[in-house]
Amino acid sequence: MDCYIWAIIENGGWDWIKRCLRDRKSRASYGYGMRRFPQKADILIFYSKKRLHGTIRVNEGGREVVSQDIKREPRLKSWKYVMFLDGRTIRMFHEPVKVGEIANQIEKLKGKAGKSLLAACRNNPKISVEEYKKIVERAYQRIFNEFLF
Repeated sequence: MDCYIWAIIENGGWDWIKRCLRDRKSRASYGYGMRRFPQKADILIFYSKKRLHGTIRVNEGGREVVSQDIKREPRLKSWKYVMFLDGRTIRMFHEPVKVGEIANQIEKLKGKAGKSLLAACRNNPKISVEEYKKIVERAYQRIFNEFLF
């Protein structure tokens, strides 16, 4: 199992997440443009506006869009690649995690700042399961602290 910090575009990405949260389908298509191929059971962490917003599990690995995909879902014509995500596993963080807060705990982001940090996140970097756990722990740490105090 691999994990990815997955950049979502402002126009369309948030709409897809809202539909996914509403419908909770076990297999929801997700069209994208960057040459990355997450596989079944991998985890994506949604990234937008310098923040990490939540997670979802891959149901069917990424691949190039084919004509049968476009026949079933014409909106995929706008995309080069497609993967299918498990809408039942989508979890949004109570408060987004600022990338700058955890950058030095993620190997692919270490030592980066400003534009280079943003570019690294926009390239959908693959991260380890341990790094994924650190991000999730950070996301829920605030809730835990608010509960205690």
